[in-house]
Amino acid sequence: MRENDPDNKSRLSSRLFEVDVVKAFAILWMVFIHVYEQMSGIDYLREMPIDAFRNTIEFLGGPLTAPVFMFSMGIGMVYTKHDSPSDFAKRGLKLFIGGFALNFARQTSFCIVADIIGVETGSIFSTLESLFISDILHLAGLSFLLTALLKVMKLKSAHILGIALIMLILGSMATVGVGSYTYEVESTVPAMLLGLLIFSGKTTAYPLLLWFVFPASGMVFADILQRVEDRASFYRKTLGVSVVVCALVSTLYIWTGHDFRQFYTTVSEYYYRSDLYHYIFILSVVLMALPLAFFLFRGLEQTKPGKFISYCSMNLNTIYVCQWMTISFIMTAMVLLDLGKVGAAGVVPSGIFVAAVAIGLSYVWKKLRSRFKKKE
Repeated sequence: MRENDPDNKSRLSSRLFEVDVVKAFAILWMVFIHVYEQMSGIDYLREMPIDAFRNTIEFLGGPLTAPVFMFSMGIGMVYTKHDSPSDFAKRGLKLFIGGFALNFARQTSFCIVADIIGVETGSIFSTLESLFISDILHLAGLSFLLTALLKVMKLKSAHILGIALIMLILGSMATVGVGSYTYEVESTVPAMLLGLLIFSGKTTAYPLLLWFVFPASGMVFADILQRVEDRASFYRKTLGVSVVVCALVSTLYIWTGHDFRQFYTTVSEYYYRSDLYHYIFILSVVLMALPLAFFLFRGLEQTKPGKFISYCSMNLNTIYVCQWMTISFIMTAMVLLDLGKVGAAGVVPSGIFVAAVAIGLSYVWKKLRSRFKKKE
């Protein structure tokens, strides 16, 4: 590696700024899509997006959000110093339990209170269902736990990706088809628990078999990146190949009679019911975002905006929890005060507000946590 090349960092660096950039933007898109789903009043579950706004917000909140988080998590699994199976297992267990704790805090607790006082929440989930939603923290936790097991077996990243692809194919074959359930039908507990592994109904968001392929891909990417001497050249090639792959798979998907919007829309849960087509398309999008982040933002790393970007990336989990709690309290106030939804026009300003509050709360939490540690 050339020591004087500003485009290269140590191959053993614990952080990659381009990864921080795509994660920071993904946080913003995440907040936007959650505000859009929870506060806009738009029927995003049944009506396909037909205008530029809905297509843009669902695309940004789809391929450029959760897949970015999971792919980046895979990169982190390779770059972290805490990479023993026990480290991974402990972190995975905390994330998995944290997923249920967040479900209770952001929705189930509010549903219980609403049931007691006789207020209609307007949620598609019953009180019980709200506790068993299989969201991204569950996926992250299960991914760490599975990777811990595979590391015990001494499997390399390429082998893990091979297993993940087999999981994706089998999970796709086992996925519940369109029309076999409705949002009005209450899910059973066994079906909801099965949703942690495969798509099994409305409480399923990110089942392990369909989505583990993204952290596994991130691990392989990180292995390759650590051996790269010229990152700028590598990212140019990555961008070029990704553009071609994205165009080809999109063309083939449409040519075979599919709707392109199925790559990202939540209508009929198309986005969550990932398959090989979705994986290749979404991966190509992620692999376009990383090179663009590298070339467009590489001069910002040591600036105040760059440090803010890194802060958001490093505190992703806390911001994630804070934005959900902020949205939950706002939604509760809207129900109790009988306020109307914000509509399409209110999604972006409301999203910016929620993001600002969530980031602020994460900073306060970080300060309080450091004080508690000092007292100990």
